[in-house]
Amino acid sequence: VILRFESQPWTQPWLYLYALHAPFAHVWWDSAARRGIPSTQSTVVSVTGYATGAAADGLEGLSSAALQRLFCRQLTEALGFDAQACCTGIRHKSWKDHPYALGGYTYVQVGGGASRRALQQSWWKSHMAFAGEASSVSEPTTASGALQEGLRAAQQVSLHLLQHQTKL
Repeated sequence: VILRFESQPWTQPWLYLYALHAPFAHVWWDSAARRGIPSTQSTVVSVTGYATGAAADGLEGLSSAALQRLFCRQLTEALGFDAQACCTGIRHKSWKDHPYALGGYTYVQVGGGASRRALQQSWWKSHMAFAGEASSVSEPTTASGALQEGLRAAQQVSLHLLQHQTKL
């Protein structure tokens, strides 16, 4: 879910909001702050959140207007501003029936912080580099993280090929 706002409605800076016992979205982030841009300087003010498992199942079939009301209520309770009054739009996607994602996402277990870097540095028999949102350190579990990691891996493979090319 991405909620868009005309201007920054929250008064205190924040990056992530973890709502572990919330009925729907479990994690929210300030989209501009996540990219290192203060929301006050961003041309687009938005927050991104996601719901998983049974919480996501309970949202299936709801209209965009109903989803916007639910998610805005959650942000209002968590951050103390009238999110519904400030919200100018919503975008949402259910990945449950996507033919490739099938509702899946990754997470790192407690103590597994080094696993993302390990994936970045892994080579399988010098023929394959690993890339995707699971190997992203800066934007894990996101499409933008997957894109950045794909570009990183392509550069890694290119350098490997240049270093190991044989002369004819």
